[in-house]
Amino acid sequence: MASRAGFHYPTLAQLILSACGGLFGLFAAALLLLMGGMNLVSGNTTSQTTSLLNLAGGTALVGLLCLPSAVYAMLRLLERPLPDWRRMPGIRLFAIGLPVLWGMALVLAAVVIGHPAETFVIPIIYPVVVGVPIAWLLLIAGRGLLLGGPQRRWGTVSLSLTGTLITVLVTEVLVLGVLILIFAFWLAANPDQMAYFQNFAAVVETVEAQDSMDVMLRQLFQYSGVVPGLITLAAVIIPMMEELIKPLALYFLLGRRLTPAQGFVGGLICGACFALTESIGSLSQVADSSSWIMLAIGRSGTALLHITCTGLVGWGVVSAFTERRWGRFFLAFLGAVALHGTWNAATIAQSVSTFMDGALWKTLGALSPVMLGIVAMSNLIILLVMNRRLQPPVEAPAVAPAGMDA
Repeated sequence: MASRAGFHYPTLAQLILSACGGLFGLFAAALLLLMGGMNLVSGNTTSQTTSLLNLAGGTALVGLLCLPSAVYAMLRLLERPLPDWRRMPGIRLFAIGLPVLWGMALVLAAVVIGHPAETFVIPIIYPVVVGVPIAWLLLIAGRGLLLGGPQRRWGTVSLSLTGTLITVLVTEVLVLGVLILIFAFWLAANPDQMAYFQNFAAVVETVEAQDSMDVMLRQLFQYSGVVPGLITLAAVIIPMMEELIKPLALYFLLGRRLTPAQGFVGGLICGACFALTESIGSLSQVADSSSWIMLAIGRSGTALLHITCTGLVGWGVVSAFTERRWGRFFLAFLGAVALHGTWNAATIAQSVSTFMDGALWKTLGALSPVMLGIVAMSNLIILLVMNRRLQPPVEAPAVAPAGMDA
């Protein structure tokens, strides 16, 4: 909506949201850095201190990624030209160098984890370990495609890092609260089941603190309805919610008459931002070298999943709204939920199998990494095929008339 000499109120809203998101991220990073620094001064160099410093680096990265949107919005309001980094020389060389940079960061992490230098080195390379694979996947998947101008692209980044994350968290907390309430009513209506959970609590209280979680989970998973309920939640309910909410920033652009290719790129950006916020939390805690590096590699697979699924949903949403191709939307949405749900189900099966007895669970635990690999390869193929399919047509060179030089 524009008014009064072309003043653009959506751009003003973008400026306020992006500036607030950037400043809040940097303030949170400074607070976490202060807490970690106080631990260092007091001689506390435990993993908790490293985690605080890692989170400081991660939240600082989020804050910094919100600032370009604020800058572009300010330039738009001041009617200044908008520079575009996508047209900068060397961008292809930058994309090629990202995997090398990521590999070097992982090697350095493997060397310093467990060493006294871990507390100082890991937080420095943490943004590289978390952000580089996501940036590389985004560059590869969106090669040759554009959502629009730089203000639109960075505005999508800013809203995805702030509004989308909050919306997803609030929605999942509300759904979890409803499920807990339903379970409480069911338990009240079935008092015979109460004895099982009372016995379960008594068993947990009798074990040592370090073993209590393993005992609790082993006891909990023996109950017939727990594992199916967990898989239903992780493989059906959560994927459906997240795949609807993750493209939130794209929904605000539907009035711009986007093309399906732009919807795909917008979805890629939304998915990448969601993956970034997830990875910042998941990788903040450093345990030992091998497990942390494997988790970092695994998070790159999760990033690939989020980028692919949200790209598909974005493509389907824009196709439905601009071309009235609702069948394409439902097909893309169900495909994204299936990919996301299969990934989550395989992850749950791999985790639960360590607490369950029987040949079936041992087999599922062994097959889970294979299934994760198949889903990851499927995601990569989908991205490459979609990118090639949605490339703008190449205009044929003009042909000079006969008898004239071209």
